[in-house]
Amino acid sequence: MRAYFLTNMYLSSIQHGIQSLHALQEINNKYGTTNELLVDWAENHKTAIVLNGGTSEQMANIVNLLNNETNEYPWAIFNEPSIDNALTSIGIIVPDTIYGRERSDFGTFEYELSQLLRNRGFAR
Repeated sequence: MRAYFLTNMYLSSIQHGIQSLHALQEINNKYGTTNELLVDWAENHKTAIVLNGGTSEQMANIVNLLNNETNEYPWAIFNEPSIDNALTSIGIIVPDTIYGRERSDFGTFEYELSQLLRNRGFAR
């Protein structure tokens, strides 16, 4: 199980990590201890991957993908107040079925999410 964070490509290296932590706290604020996947990740896994989320427009498209009624994974966004509330990070907690191997039984959302996470480079 992993936490993925997609961060705005125009951030500095240190800001990718800081903004990811902000998004993680937003996930915690949104779900608390009510989401089993989030609790399992926090207690047993703790692996975090920070990816390049691209431009503001590309990140808005990612939010549109995640804001889907079939998305059962805990996720949240963070907008940085000090830079005009720009979207700086998107976080999502996913099981290994999403990133671990190719699956033929994926629904459309799971397939698109798995491809998104596989095709993004690490934030730099």
